[in-house]
This record gives sequence, C-alpha cells and structure tokens, in this order.
Amino acid sequence: MRYTRSGGNSPIGFFLFGSGSESATLPPMDRPGVMRQHLWIWSAVLALWALLVLMVSGQMVFTADLAWDTALQLAVRYWCPGSA
Repeated sequence: MRYTRSGGNSPIGFFLFGSGSESATLPPMDRPGVMRQHLWIWSAVLALWALLVLMVSGQMVFTADLAWDTALQLAVRYWCPGSA
C-alpha cells in the first residue's frame, strides 16, 4: 500500500513536497522501529527526570540537613509533573 500526498497550496506542503505539481510517495511506517525509537526517547526522559530528582534531594540532604527519605519525598513532590 502506497501513500501519496501533494503539496497543494499550503506553505508547509510547498516546503515539504515542492510546488504541488509532483507528488511525493511516502513509505509505510516501520512500526517496530518507530516504537523502539519512542521507547528509547521516553526512557531517556524518565532517566533524566530521576537524575534531576536525585540531585535536588541530595542538595536538600547536604544543605538543609534533611533525612534522605524526607528529601526524596519533597523532591518528587516538587518535580512531579502536574502537582501544584
């Protein structure tokens, strides 16, 4: 199955696909490769978030003399997306 798309009159289509007189043939998605790439990206984001939380909690332990469990709870609460 082949997908075709012409640029039409949209400015984005012009830059992506040319003037619109020719049509670009888009290959079907390689689903396992795309899923693997998305999994790797989200794993890296989660690892960076965990490192950030650990760094902030370490800073609280060494500067504010908090216990590790209290500092980790505060850091997770502070850096958790969606928490106020």
